[in-house]
Amino acid sequence: MKKSETKLADFLKFLKTKFNQIQFRIVSIFLVLITAAAFAIIGLNYKENQTAVMETSLITTRQIGFGVILHLNSLVENIEIISTGSTSLIENSTDISRTNKVLVNYLLTSVIQNPLVAAFHMANVNGEFVSARNLTLTNQTHYVFDMSKELPQGIRYGIVTISKSGDSFIEEWNYLDTDLNVISSEKSSSLSLSPLTRPWFTEIAAWPRTSWTDPYNVFTNTSGISFSTPIIINDTFIGVAGADLALSGLSRVISDIVVGKTGKAFVLNEAGEILLPQTVTGTLPYIIEEAYNQSLKTAQRNFVLNSVDQSFVIEIFNFPLDISTDWTIMTAVPLSDFFDPILKSQLHSIQIGFIVLLIATVLIYIASGRIAKPINQLAGEVERIRKFDFSEVNPVQSNIYEVSVLSSSIQTMRKTFASFTKYVPKDIVEKLIALDQVLVTGGERRNMTILFSDIQNFTTIAETLSVEQVTTMLTEYFELFTKIIVAQEGTIDKYIGDSVMAIWNAPNFVVNHAEKACLTCLNFIGLTKSANLTNPFLKGTTRFGINTGEVIVGNIGTTERISYTAIGTVVNTASRFQTLNKTYNTNIIIGETVKESLGKRFITRPLDLIAVKGRNQPIQIYELMGVSEGEPQSLILTKEEIELSKEFTEAFYSFHKGTLTEAKNKFLALAEKFPNDEATKLYLSRIASSK
Repeated sequence: MKKSETKLADFLKFLKTKFNQIQFRIVSIFLVLITAAAFAIIGLNYKENQTAVMETSLITTRQIGFGVILHLNSLVENIEIISTGSTSLIENSTDISRTNKVLVNYLLTSVIQNPLVAAFHMANVNGEFVSARNLTLTNQTHYVFDMSKELPQGIRYGIVTISKSGDSFIEEWNYLDTDLNVISSEKSSSLSLSPLTRPWFTEIAAWPRTSWTDPYNVFTNTSGISFSTPIIINDTFIGVAGADLALSGLSRVISDIVVGKTGKAFVLNEAGEILLPQTVTGTLPYIIEEAYNQSLKTAQRNFVLNSVDQSFVIEIFNFPLDISTDWTIMTAVPLSDFFDPILKSQLHSIQIGFIVLLIATVLIYIASGRIAKPINQLAGEVERIRKFDFSEVNPVQSNIYEVSVLSSSIQTMRKTFASFTKYVPKDIVEKLIALDQVLVTGGERRNMTILFSDIQNFTTIAETLSVEQVTTMLTEYFELFTKIIVAQEGTIDKYIGDSVMAIWNAPNFVVNHAEKACLTCLNFIGLTKSANLTNPFLKGTTRFGINTGEVIVGNIGTTERISYTAIGTVVNTASRFQTLNKTYNTNIIIGETVKESLGKRFITRPLDLIAVKGRNQPIQIYELMGVSEGEPQSLILTKEEIELSKEFTEAFYSFHKGTLTEAKNKFLALAEKFPNDEATKLYLSRIASSK
């Protein structure tokens, strides 16, 4: 049989199965009857209602459009009045100065009273500048001259001035809170901005007049438009006053305008591109573009635009911002917003006309549903179990014996699977189910990272506690540790008493697995340092050994019992690294291959050369001391600790080169700086015993 014929047969079988379901057959028949009657009534009333709906929709969209224009007009006029009014405070160019308190207070008050305006400013032709800014709208969170330093909490406004001092300029920033108290300041002769190069200045300097700019980056990462008005004293152009209007603020205002139920208002530039709101999703950009193009072709200002999915009522208005800039206000409302009430009314008519039929449909649906519903619920529970959702749900209740037995069996299966995934890593179980095969022994060679951990003095601590306390506290310890391992894409191989064996890069592939294993240890140590803990196992010291290399990983065991684990020299060596922490009084020991995989921010130092079974040459081990930057913050090393790493490394290599006198002097210097460093003491002891 051909492949196409097989697919057709399968499809026909699927249709037959669906149609043979009792509930489907009954409900579908009554649904056809109801639908036919509904279309008959809708067809009779549709023509009469269409005209009334169109008139109502156009009136509504037109009113909203006028509202948007009034709102923008009010905002624009207010900005123009304030900016133009500020020029009355200037008698000569020297008045544009931070010492002009009246001017500074006027600009600051204007910013406060106009929450959509990002800044009011004034600059003279000499480059001197005064500006009041709403830092919330300008998205400024750091100092201007030290971008690595965040502004203090509570900063809301900024006063920026550029003053000329001799042949140079000084730019000064004062940062204010909501009570207008100056919280901090900064100044520099290296200007972060030059008003003489900004569009709001250059355009007015070329042709003195009141004007609005096209959208541009008014601030860093802040798009907006600027209003400018020239300052002319005695027929001489001396500067520019104006304001910056962040489009993000206007965007929120426009976004909040709802036309009809789901319709929106838009502001377009002269090219028909959407200016506001700044974020438009879905098919709306396409709808607005089509509507704009149609209005250009037909000169229509209101019409219905039919798209693939739905129709929109379009209303278009002109909004001249100034003599050189003309915006377009457009409202777009899905026609369904206006037709829905009519459709509901028509459905009510259908319900009244066929009340008896509907009652019969409901009764039949309920009767068939009493059988179909519990079966669907059971199918849903099985699907949740397949997706490893073991959350408890109420058992399915049914008077049908077979359904009750099936419900009980599924509850048992849920508990069994939930318990099973606690013994075996979840990733392994998911992979096993995805393969849909019987679990058999077998493995593969793979480059992996292995981690072993151990709690220092566990036995001593455990002897002071009851069995219940040991179990509870150890469970809490494992819970926190396991969450960190999983967060770094690791897999728990097994718990061995108080120890943990974790693996990376199996069963799923993990990028930078050696680095993520190291981050696991550092994050756990950081957690135990930073948290206010009462658990003695968490308060104590956990030691780690990490190694990377080729291992055999897979299903290891017998036909009766199988364990997914990793075996090989790399695994044994990682375990040995963990125990070596006692010798060097360290927390984390890593191998050469791990060290080579780490980025520069991880700070390590060599500890020793150790012999490994199966290798002729010794391998070098390292202590992972912490990080120089980034996460975890609690384990960022001090300069002294980083210095210890560098100087110890130099002494270490001097020792292993055989220059013992040089090594001794370096270790003695280290011992003086770091008297508690056990590794330094160990090497001084080795040097002493070698003589």
